[in-house]
Amino acid sequence: MEHVKTIFGLGAQLPFVYQFFDEESVQNSELRNSISRLEAKLINASQLIERSECWCFRYDNIQKLLSYLKNAVYEAELTIEEFKSQRRRAENTDWNNTAGELIENLKNWVTGFKEKVISAQRNLDHFCDQLVKICDSYEIPQNPKKFSRPITDSRPPVVFFGRDNELEYAISVLEIPKSESSSCTESQRKIPVLPIVGMGGIGKTALSQKIYHDERLKSYNKKIWICVPQKFDFEKVLKEMIQCVTKKECNFTNVDLLREELIKEIKSSTVLLVLDDIWSTDWQQLLGPMNEASEGSAIILTTRDREYINCTDHLRTSGAESPLSEEQ
Repeated sequence: MEHVKTIFGLGAQLPFVYQFFDEESVQNSELRNSISRLEAKLINASQLIERSECWCFRYDNIQKLLSYLKNAVYEAELTIEEFKSQRRRAENTDWNNTAGELIENLKNWVTGFKEKVISAQRNLDHFCDQLVKICDSYEIPQNPKKFSRPITDSRPPVVFFGRDNELEYAISVLEIPKSESSSCTESQRKIPVLPIVGMGGIGKTALSQKIYHDERLKSYNKKIWICVPQKFDFEKVLKEMIQCVTKKECNFTNVDLLREELIKEIKSSTVLLVLDDIWSTDWQQLLGPMNEASEGSAIILTTRDREYINCTDHLRTSGAESPLSEEQ
């Protein structure tokens, strides 16, 4: 494009257009800096989406803002691609044979493009700021990867992602009529636990989400989803369960008060609790409060190792080995 600098016979518009694409021009430097800032904001937005995405089905306000943020990300990506496309077009144009109409069109595009970049930055900033505030209020970890698990497993995988038979089995277990346990006293009744076992990456969470959202489980009037941290924090999990049920921030810091508050919120409700990715037997501390929920409540567990679930006699297999295990 060096030859463009010397072609002024096409009119005064040409230098105006060229200065936005010339590597050495001040105008181009300003625009490139704006594009660079927009790209940096996209990285920040991507990290925020990763932080909040697995919580969107628990909190409606996160789901709504996440949708807005993804739209803003999409628009920002289109803006960056538009700049790159126009730049390639300018670089490949034979300006000696370019009609004035094309130059005029390019000039009009340049005039409005800077505002387009500013608008994209503004939208990203707005929705990122709103989403960060909500995530912080729910104490959602800044870096979800810090709870990542080892990717090795000595057991063979079972691929049940998207398979209807496993979903139907789970629904059949969770839809068991209350009459089946009506003869049990309150002290005898044990909340059923449905395990989903397998190595990482084969779809345990995806399957549990399908179960969680299945319309046939309408009898559960309260549903709770917990992404379990690798180091089980009973106090934090109790607080998250309360917040999931009440949709409000919980400020209790005492474990006994948290347990009492949770029992109060679920005592007259049929509860479906999902504990996603347990990594110890500490989750059993939740059996006490969950047994206070109404009859028909249940727990779904996802885990990589059967040893974390075999230590309880709450497992529900309907008289047969669960097809959700790795021993298919």
